[in-house]
Amino acid sequence: MKTNNTFHPAPLNIIAMAPNAWDGPWMNRQQLLSRLGSQHNIIYSNGLWSVWDRDQTAWKAASVNGSFRAQDQVLVDHPPKFLLRWPRFSALDHLAMRMAARRWRRMHSRVKNHTRVKNAPRVAYLFHPQFYPYAKKIQPDFVVYHAYDMLNLMPGWNRETEEQQRALLAMADLVVASSDVIAEELAEISGKPVEVLPNGADFDTFCGAATEGCSEPDDLVNVPHPRIGYVGSLNP
Repeated sequence: MKTNNTFHPAPLNIIAMAPNAWDGPWMNRQQLLSRLGSQHNIIYSNGLWSVWDRDQTAWKAASVNGSFRAQDQVLVDHPPKFLLRWPRFSALDHLAMRMAARRWRRMHSRVKNHTRVKNAPRVAYLFHPQFYPYAKKIQPDFVVYHAYDMLNLMPGWNRETEEQQRALLAMADLVVASSDVIAEELAEISGKPVEVLPNGADFDTFCGAATEGCSEPDDLVNVPHPRIGYVGSLNP
């Protein structure tokens, strides 16, 4: 829709899945989805609990029925405690994921932040191949795979996730990478074009720290020059 020379994309129902908690370190997942949330209906989920999580403090503290919390223009999913994945038993595992997907679809049908249009297109926006088993169960109109890192170099990558990535690449309508290097690798694997969406920074904030005469922190006063500063997280 175009009004007053401004393009307004039709709202989408987006189910986004990533391994990091929304309340954790602010990464490109939160940066992107919180902005898309101004025009689209977004549910963000880390997926279901599994039977292996039952000894964790977080699982014990979780709600039996689960909940959704509106935060940063996104509905953050807190999955129900009773709905567990059980990979060893395929039928039960797939049933749990189908029930989870139905729960997300039901929430989208009840809460429409930006539109009352019936049957808005549904998008499965997956940030890691581990969520491939959910893809068909979401019953999406479109699938997006967004590779935010060289995931095959990360701890935990194995033959199963390699196969899941190939299957997800084959299914995806859009493949997005955070760098040219990642894009080249995924394009070689899939034979598909890959869009590059680089990570960014709040330039004004970082530049201001260098140019606006900020006072030197007390804990740095005795650190000799030259100094090298680093802002970010460290990863294995």
